[in-house]
Amino acid sequence: MPQHLQARATGGQKLDRQIDALTAAGCRRIFADKRCGKDDLRPELKACHAFLAAGDTLVVPALDRYGRSLKDLVTMVGELRRREIGFCSLHERLDTTTPGGRLVFHVFRSPSSSVS
Repeated sequence: MPQHLQARATGGQKLDRQIDALTAAGCRRIFADKRCGKDDLRPELKACHAFLAAGDTLVVPALDRYGRSLKDLVTMVGELRRREIGFCSLHERLDTTTPGGRLVFHVFRSPSSSVS
């Protein structure tokens, strides 16, 4: 199954460490946003989403590298699922291409409607 990843780093975090983990996981393309913040644009994330196709799996080093909030995370992973794209977080060992991973995201999705 083709895998792509999106990594982003903040001021004190090591982007190289994230890239090493994603490369070790077998990802064939890396999209890295080097700035972080609530108001920062994430052009590489947008490019990654545009690049992904049905049957691909998006791999991230950790959930907090992908979504800015639980609601944001659930929304983006839901959109990936609608496009038939898998999602995998290495740190949390969460993979939505497996029944267990889909169950975990179903549980995440339940309370997210009340999370701002």
